[in-house]
Amino acid sequence: MGQIHGPNLGSPACLVTSAGELFVSLASGGTTLNIDSTDSTLVTVNETFKQLHLGNHYVSHNVINSTDPGSFCFVVETPSGLNAPNVHMNFEVTSTGILEIKEFENVTSSGGTPSIPINSNRQSANTSQCSVAYNPDITSSGLLLGEWAFGVDNNKVKTGGDTSRLNEIILSPGSKYAWCMETTSAEDIIINADGFWYEH
Repeated sequence: MGQIHGPNLGSPACLVTSAGELFVSLASGGTTLNIDSTDSTLVTVNETFKQLHLGNHYVSHNVINSTDPGSFCFVVETPSGLNAPNVHMNFEVTSTGILEIKEFENVTSSGGTPSIPINSNRQSANTSQCSVAYNPDITSSGLLLGEWAFGVDNNKVKTGGDTSRLNEIILSPGSKYAWCMETTSAEDIIINADGFWYEH
């Protein structure tokens, strides 16, 4: 067992146990951290994986088979109120043809096909506080936040293109956000639109 001393944390501040665990002693108590037995590195997870483990991570999938040029949207409405969690959103869209994607904030919409978000932790009974609808009637698109485009006609490969928001966007509470996709492809195409987020 090793000891690490530090200021204002008591003496000793940390203990490395024979089981390869690091016990950190704080003024209010202590906590045990895992250390890899092979290279003695501290084992951690990022915030997304942490929220997934806690049952706060959700996904919404949609597959669109387009036989004609047209537009398709999915809208996410965030929870409101003093205790509403922050919604940390990412998305990914792939298509076998030409596609333009626009991201809007504060849209006005009604109707559509509701979609129940799926909890990524299948051992958790938590449910999302967001509501999701596909192809609602949008009467105001609000503020344009981003725009992406890719693809070609007569594509001979499996994927004509894809785009994603690599860095999460924290959505405002009590607001509606839309991801709208428009294709001008003359041939049949398949679109996969995925939203994935955690609420914290």
